Amino acid sequence: EAHNGDVRRSMLLFVLRDHVESTTPLARLQEQIAADIAQVWRSMAKPSSLEDSHVDDVFDVCISSLPHKELEAAKFDDAVDKLRLRFTAADSGAYVFRSEYSRKIPCDSFALFSQNVWETVRSNRELDIPSERLLAAQFRCGEIAEEILTGVKKEALPTLQSKAGKSDADTFASGLTDCVEQALSLFDKRCARYEPSAVSAARADLGLRLSSLLEPLYGQYIATVADVTAASLHQKLEPLVPSEVDPTYAFQKEMDSVVNSAREELRAKCARARPQGCLWDFTSAERTLERVATGAVSSARRAARQALSVSLARSAQRNAAKHVAGALEPFDDGAWD
Repeated sequence: EAHNGDVRRSMLLFVLRDHVESTTPLARLQEQIAADIAQVWRSMAKPSSLEDSHVDDVFDVCISSLPHKELEAAKFDDAVDKLRLRFTAADSGAYVFRSEYSRKIPCDSFALFSQNVWETVRSNRELDIPSERLLAAQFRCGEIAEEILTGVKKEALPTLQSKAGKSDADTFASGLTDCVEQALSLFDKRCARYEPSAVSAARADLGLRLSSLLEPLYGQYIATVADVTAASLHQKLEPLVPSEVDPTYAFQKEMDSVVNSAREELRAKCARARPQGCLWDFTSAERTLERVATGAVSSARRAARQALSVSLARSAQRNAAKHVAGALEPFDDGAWD
């Protein structure tokens, strides 16, 4: 695999079993295997940038052996212990997992990656390591997203369903946003080692699936918020209705202020329960509030007109009584005989 014009080296580790040193010296086997590998490299089709390269330019070929387990059990165990250190002792010069060999393939997807690579080799198709790595990452990220979604359905969803549409809207709102944020955060943590493009695509898909799963609950929530806000609007408009004529009292301005506050409260509560990235719409709640507000304002105006009519009638009666009494005051009691 070439990276920015440079060849990234890989290790080829061969371990020969049942080796008898006295019969076939390891040095001779190493020479034979190295020659065979070089021949294979020369005969295979290569990218133009590697056309004139030698196998040693691309691979570090390491060949070791294990004695016969039955004939030389003690030597076999000792050789196995030494071989194990190549996989576990990071400070060893023979350590297998050195950084220069890394292809950033997480352990939990290595089996799938290796399987895909081997199937490509067996079928004699062109091997594209970056593409195979991306496929493995896509598959694993998809698995992780599915596991997280299943967990949300089993654990978080029943709790949210029990709270949806209840009067304690604030608790439900925080629970809804926490559910989505925690699910995506867990996905980010578990997929941090994979190819960024695969992670980004799988994360976007998980977000859409979470949105689809939870949107009906959000619909119940905003309907409840609309009802609660409408009821509060009625309560706040009722005391504004004037009981007497007062030229300085701006009744319409006071009503507009209450209605605008209700609108802002509704929007704030609906937005608070909408997780980041979710394109949920709360226009239905706004329409409900507007319909209620129109009716409530009309009722308040009728009540105000009625109250003012009564007040004006009483004032007219009082004024008329004063004038009649003043007009009749000069006459004595005998004037009406």
